[in-house]
Amino acid sequence: MPRHATSTSFRSDMVRAKWRDESFRAKMIQAKKAMWASRTPEERHAIGMKVGATQRGKPRASWGEHRATQHAQIHPTPQDIAWAAGFIEGEGYCTRGTRNSIRLAATQNTTECLERLIELFGGNIYRGRQDATRRRGINSRDTFHWIVFGARARGVMMTIYKFMSQRRKAQIRETLGLANVS
Repeated sequence: MPRHATSTSFRSDMVRAKWRDESFRAKMIQAKKAMWASRTPEERHAIGMKVGATQRGKPRASWGEHRATQHAQIHPTPQDIAWAAGFIEGEGYCTRGTRNSIRLAATQNTTECLERLIELFGGNIYRGRQDATRRRGINSRDTFHWIVFGARARGVMMTIYKFMSQRRKAQIRETLGLANVS
């Protein structure tokens, strides 16, 4: 067996053993909270907005930069809900993830409309590449994805449901597991 393989597995075992120790884990969590609390709100926001793209073009926050889902900032009027339904009708999609999680998302080249969706419904905006040609540098342009998951996604889907086309209503019913309900 190569020497580096043995030392790597030994090192991994040491790290795992450390993390199993409750006091070590508590100290690390306390240190992380103290570091986060020492930052100004502007610094926290800047760290939260740093996002990297992963393999297969799926956006995700980089390690240590995950942030809680932002909450809605205003109470949407019926006109706001109709606008959001039209926007999601044209630019959005809803799916059920690999772990049976519900996701509602919309993609744009700019963040202006996506920020309005955050004001209305909450969620997060992630940066990513749209497709393989863009990864090769041809027409390279970043895209932005507004995404909500779980209960928040279900709530948004049910809120905009009556404004959607028949095709999108069927997609929402299928995503929510209500395929036989009309």
